Amino acid sequence: NSKGADSTSGFLSEEDNNKVNVMGAYTTDNYHLSATYTTQSNGFSAYPYYSTNAVANNTDMDGWALRAWWRPEDQGTAIPSISVGYDTMSLTGNSSGYTEANGYSVGLNWSDLFQAEDTVGIAFGQPMKGTENTTATTKDIDPFLWEAYYSFKPNDSIEVVPSIFGGSDAYKDTGDDVFGALVTTTFRF
Repeated sequence: NSKGADSTSGFLSEEDNNKVNVMGAYTTDNYHLSATYTTQSNGFSAYPYYSTNAVANNTDMDGWALRAWWRPEDQGTAIPSISVGYDTMSLTGNSSGYTEANGYSVGLNWSDLFQAEDTVGIAFGQPMKGTENTTATTKDIDPFLWEAYYSFKPNDSIEVVPSIFGGSDAYKDTGDDVFGALVTTTFRF
């Protein structure tokens, strides 16, 4: 992706604001593995949510995103399907002082556990957080987020999903703890 291709900066030149992603993946019926390499330079500023405000807009970055999931042959057993992810980044020229960032996620799903077409799910992880800070004024934090839900169909036209969720240090300090509950109902006619 290039933000300077239509200017004198030129496509993928040293002056261009650009981002390049390269992904390799392998998928079967029961599992998936993938790795994505990404690099952003010259202030591309396409950074999503980071719990610690780790990345300033004009930061160059190289990173890896690793993903995997596995699904058991038989549904309705005590063995869950599992999905995991890990992200890591190296940051250069970052005015916030962070030189590294990382995050992870784990999800467990039990399908057809109590009745046909139901799902019990648990997910937890850590959003991208800055580490290896070079400034004395910014402290590293340790965010953690979680969710639990149950999806079921009382009939063929309605799906109900009650869930609870929470987290600590969700944005940038210990005052950013969250907890909530909701129920989503989907009607199909």
